[in-house]
Amino acid sequence: MAGQVSVFQPVIGAAAPLRAAFEGEPSWLPDSRPTGDGDWLVGVSWGRIRRSVVTRVGNPWSATDAVWRSLSWDPTTASTDRSARPLDRLLPAFDGEIGLYLEPDTPALLIDGRYQPPGGELGAAIDELAFHRVARATLQSLLGAIAGELTPVQDQASRSA
Repeated sequence: MAGQVSVFQPVIGAAAPLRAAFEGEPSWLPDSRPTGDGDWLVGVSWGRIRRSVVTRVGNPWSATDAVWRSLSWDPTTASTDRSARPLDRLLPAFDGEIGLYLEPDTPALLIDGRYQPPGGELGAAIDELAFHRVARATLQSLLGAIAGELTPVQDQASRSA
């Protein structure tokens, strides 16, 4: 049983440089590094648990006043991540989209998607009580980190333009 979650985060910056940064390599993901096969190893926090997960980021596409990219991860870490522990199975799987709204006065990031709670049927039951709040807080934290990463990338892009 999957849960649905949507969160947003305002971003500071001008639309054109933000768009250029968002459409480029997803180095704006927190603690990210490429895995060599097109995926990214990204730092994700789930409550107090912080792990690197293998993340897939799709190519950008535009819709109205936003640029979107698919975003998904599985609750497993890359074999190259030496911090992997059995607790990594406590991370939810996620499949959705991340968008950058380019309103001139109020640019914002949005994540909309579905998560699979960890723990099978027991996890689904607990999701009704608590996991959905944790999933929302996790994605809110991720968006805050991305907003913080996009601003320096945007500044760097506008200086080199």
